[in-house]
Amino acid sequence: MALNFVKSKILIFIGSTSICVLLSIIWLALKDFKADLTFMFVYMWGPGVAAALTSYFCREPIRLNLGLKKPTKIDLIAMVVALAIVMYMQRSNIWGSVFSLIFISSFVLGEELAWRGQLTIILRNLNIYVRASFIGVLWFFWHIPLIAWGQYFESSVGLFEIFNFFAILLFLSFFLDLVTKRTNTVWFALVVHSVHNYYIQISGKDIELDVQTSIFYLLVLFIATFFLNSKYFFKRFKSLNSNVG
Repeated sequence: MALNFVKSKILIFIGSTSICVLLSIIWLALKDFKADLTFMFVYMWGPGVAAALTSYFCREPIRLNLGLKKPTKIDLIAMVVALAIVMYMQRSNIWGSVFSLIFISSFVLGEELAWRGQLTIILRNLNIYVRASFIGVLWFFWHIPLIAWGQYFESSVGLFEIFNFFAILLFLSFFLDLVTKRTNTVWFALVVHSVHNYYIQISGKDIELDVQTSIFYLLVLFIATFFLNSKYFFKRFKSLNSNVG
């Protein structure tokens, strides 16, 4: 019974997200496929709207990890580092950087309330690897319309770029899932996701199209993910050694 209810919530979420994407594409077509900030804001809030609709149709209060909880120490450290990165890239003072970070976070918040918020809670009983992979795949497919109409990549896109983009989202999904689980908020995920998008917009470089940058980015994500989940890996390694002995 509980499993069927979880499946229903997932289907409602995917269905609601698909409807939001479809309506956005129709709107973009009416605009001659010229995406502006208004379109991007609406599109990026689609998953957040889907999360709210899922809670409404399932007749249960919307439960988002963001809640009213105060940011943890990890969240605050992430915010300070994010501000330093934005200040360095923008070459602006702290208030200009704060405004830029808040502005781009207002777009990203719609995504994170869904991916690391409501959807993570719906799938909370799943193994973290299954949950993060599932969310990562959904996250990738949600980006497909933007890629198809040239709104994400500024240059030509091939199979390598698509695979690279998928790999980055998958690793980022694991990393953000682990941090969200540790802090029980989406503050950290919101900040990291916002800085990721900010880097692409300000630098004019697509991480997924630059081989050296993307390899370095994936390596950093892998090390960070391993560090956050090091207890599991060391425990697993110890149990394997004891079995061999």
